[in-house]
Amino acid sequence: MNPWKRLMISAGIYSIVLLLLLSPVQPVSGSSLTAGLRYSSTLMDVGQSQVLSVNVTGGVPPYSYQWYINGNVLGVSSASYTFQPASTGNFTFYVKVTDSQGSSAVTNSVNITVNPTLGIVTQPKSYVTDQNYYSHFSVVLSGGSPSFVYYWHVMLSTLTLNVTTVSSSSRSCNFTYIPSVSGNLTVFVSVRDSANATVTSSKVYLLVNPTPSPYLAPGNAIAVPANVTQSFFGYVSGGTPPFTFTWYVNGTKFTNLSSYFNHSFAPGRYSVYYVVNDSIGYTSSSAIATVYATTAPLPSVSYSATPPRNLTINRNMTVDLSAHSQVSNITWVVDDVVTATGQNFSYVPSSYGIHTFYAQVPYRLNGVNVSVPGAFWVVNVSSVPYHLILTPAMSQVDAGNYIYLTADALLQDLPATLYSVLSVNGSLSYYSLILYSGRANVTIPVPPNVTGRATLSAFCGLNSNLFFVRVHSNILSLQVNPQPSGASVSVAVVSQGASYALVRFTGSFSGGTGPYSYSWSINGTGFTGQSFVANLSFGVYSVKFAVKDYYGYVSQNLSTLYLYPPVSVIKRISGINNYSGVFYLNSSSMRVSVVATSYHPISSLDYTFYYRSTGTNLTYVSSGSVPGYSSVAVINITGGREYLYSFNFTLSIPKEGSFQITLSTVDVLGLGSTVSFPVVYSTSVPVIGRILPSLVLTSSQLRLYLDNISAQVPITKVAVNVSMPGGLFIFYPPFTNATITLPGISSFYNVTVVVYQANGLTASQSYRIYLDLNGIQFTASVVSYNGNEVVISLSPAVAGGVTPVFYRVSTTGDFSGSVWKPFMSSISVPVNSGSGTIYIQVMDSAGVITQYSVKYALPAPLYIQYLWLIVSLPLALVFLIILSYALRSHRRRVISSRFGSVDLSTVEQSQKERYFMEELAREGSPRLKDFRRLLKSKYGITDRDFDSLVNSLADKKKIMVATDEEKKARIYPVLQEPEPQSPPGSREGQGPDAGAGSGGPPPS
Repeated sequence: MNPWKRLMISAGIYSIVLLLLLSPVQPVSGSSLTAGLRYSSTLMDVGQSQVLSVNVTGGVPPYSYQWYINGNVLGVSSASYTFQPASTGNFTFYVKVTDSQGSSAVTNSVNITVNPTLGIVTQPKSYVTDQNYYSHFSVVLSGGSPSFVYYWHVMLSTLTLNVTTVSSSSRSCNFTYIPSVSGNLTVFVSVRDSANATVTSSKVYLLVNPTPSPYLAPGNAIAVPANVTQSFFGYVSGGTPPFTFTWYVNGTKFTNLSSYFNHSFAPGRYSVYYVVNDSIGYTSSSAIATVYATTAPLPSVSYSATPPRNLTINRNMTVDLSAHSQVSNITWVVDDVVTATGQNFSYVPSSYGIHTFYAQVPYRLNGVNVSVPGAFWVVNVSSVPYHLILTPAMSQVDAGNYIYLTADALLQDLPATLYSVLSVNGSLSYYSLILYSGRANVTIPVPPNVTGRATLSAFCGLNSNLFFVRVHSNILSLQVNPQPSGASVSVAVVSQGASYALVRFTGSFSGGTGPYSYSWSINGTGFTGQSFVANLSFGVYSVKFAVKDYYGYVSQNLSTLYLYPPVSVIKRISGINNYSGVFYLNSSSMRVSVVATSYHPISSLDYTFYYRSTGTNLTYVSSGSVPGYSSVAVINITGGREYLYSFNFTLSIPKEGSFQITLSTVDVLGLGSTVSFPVVYSTSVPVIGRILPSLVLTSSQLRLYLDNISAQVPITKVAVNVSMPGGLFIFYPPFTNATITLPGISSFYNVTVVVYQANGLTASQSYRIYLDLNGIQFTASVVSYNGNEVVISLSPAVAGGVTPVFYRVSTTGDFSGSVWKPFMSSISVPVNSGSGTIYIQVMDSAGVITQYSVKYALPAPLYIQYLWLIVSLPLALVFLIILSYALRSHRRRVISSRFGSVDLSTVEQSQKERYFMEELAREGSPRLKDFRRLLKSKYGITDRDFDSLVNSLADKKKIMVATDEEKKARIYPVLQEPEPQSPPGSREGQGPDAGAGSGGPPPS
């Protein structure tokens, strides 16, 4: 009841005012309380669940909830409830909602039907069928909420071949499938009911065999002894066993037989084949074997072993046989196919199942080519009877050690000899021992002198007194390592103090098989690890390093470490002219000589070259490392030994002025020092300008450019010394370019040029000139055209140690305006005309210039090509018409000379008659009208000549003109009478000898 209404009834206005002053304020609802029950589905299976929830509007929160199921209190006070039925039935839900003011509302009712859990009572069953034949599957459900959707899946491995959907209210479903591929397929069905519950069947297998293909052994045309039992064997590839065989000999049926068929043949020719039915219902016929039974002696075919009735082998086995016969050319037939020739044969299975093979020899019987077969072998290639599996203990081994492995063998309790083959980089070694079925530990020795990647395989030889069979193992991939050797020690100083250094020791070696163990001894103190750091005082130490690999092989190193302070002093740097420690150089090249001493070998010498611009400001010019030293001396000093080094190198000076060179040395322990020296470059001494030797290839000449040598002090002479007999040449001013002829007997020459100055100073420069009388040979050819550019390929064949450096081109042969460019193997040259010559000069690294030329012809533009095609086609057509007319006129002239329309009394009649009869013999018995047209078109004969020849030959009884059944006039040779029974126009029997002696003329 509303509290405000209660106050108004029970008290007066004063009481109301008092209560308003003393009581707390209560919220007022804006609308009435309503509630609804939400749900997902009214249909469920046992085991499923769904959430029921209450939707409340209006009223005054908070709310309280009372749930009811089938009219009974459920005992749930929340706004939602998860319904998960454990039994079947019909369930009705509603909820009573009460707000904070006592107002209540009842939701709508929800009726839910619960069915039993969806399941499968009868699972699909595996099925065997043939390719393109029916297979049947079925499933029966239990429980669930009808109706149902069945999804039938057919899989090949992970590939889905088919999904068939069937909707039904029934709890059973049948599925028929016709497979288009063979193999092991998987079939299953997933089902969804109306409550969205799902269930999936177990996966069953559909074994699809290929369509049966029958084979016959022996087959084709064979010769067998008469009245002797001959065996045949029929075997089927594919299909579903068991099979039923029906044999036929010249149509006579032999039923209820197996795949073996024995029959004795009387002398004669027979056709033998069989019809096979598999268990699915497929029927197929084999090829027909033609059998010639004879009493004549036949060659025999025998084997080195007797064929067993049925031989079972594995895919990794081979059967070795040899055949013998009085006839050579033995061939071997495997599954109806000739696969090998020769006396010896190894059968290697190609697939599982039944197979046959036999030997045969060729024979000619009564003019017919046949084969005489030997007994056939029936082989069952199985996957289980024999196997040999090798498992190594390690994948790496040292040379000279042993490979430890286990051999798992299934050999049908037959003792066998295990033959192992170890191949290391093509080098083979063999080892053998006796094995029985089971597991055995095997030790294979490794030769000491081979290393690298290796393969190891083995096979067992089983001898059953009938045949020799090899059981092959798996192939192992191994690594054969050399034994550890070449142990060495490297030392590096990490840091140093006044009397000590932190030194890192690192051991190196090669070969061996890990894991490795390392041991060190430094003056008797032990250390471990391949690398470590020790704090050592300056002095002398005895160092021992040893490494041992997994197989126990050891390599060690003994050495002595001299640990002393770093490089002590750099004693001297020499230029050409030295005045008070400042080096005044007389050319743009400076020769630097360095003498240094050190307690440890020097590992590097680096230089940095600076230009001193103003005062102490230095500008970087260049830097680098000095490549090696010229000599080393060892000087014994107190407390150890000292190394003396002499370095020499050359620097290029870019301009006049003051420079500074800084030298830094580092010894093998990482210790070093630095020293700097000043350098002055002055032109007060002679400077050699351009002395550029260039070899003229065509005359083996050395060209010296001396016309631009200059110096501030006059030059008195230039001496050129070439390493050849009489090779000293003196030149005096005025200087011009000089040419020296070389004998060409050496691949290179050393040339030294010395310039003498009036004040007695000299400057020199040396070269090595490579002599190649043919120069750098090129294949220079046009590759393609790109518009008005010609793309040229230059392929040099370098000789004499020189390489191409620059090139330049000219389209006129005048290179005065051409620019040298870096050499490229492909160049593009723009041209102005449609054709011409491009000239190319190439300079090599010795300064030799060689010239080549390439002719080019730009293709005509596309529109010109089309225009030429349009013009040439009509001209060609006119030419062909004129040619045809000329040939016809010529032919008429020839024919006229052969068969002209002249008086018969003046022409050799016999020649015309001979041509007439030759054509008639070719045509047989043509119609008169057709034959007249033929002679006119072929020989140009006139009607008058033709009629004259017909009358003349008819009078001589050489031809006869008569009518045929169609009342058409025909012309016949007298010796060939037409046959009335032949249809008109038939030429049967009209050969050159037909009609002789047939008598009578043709019908008139």
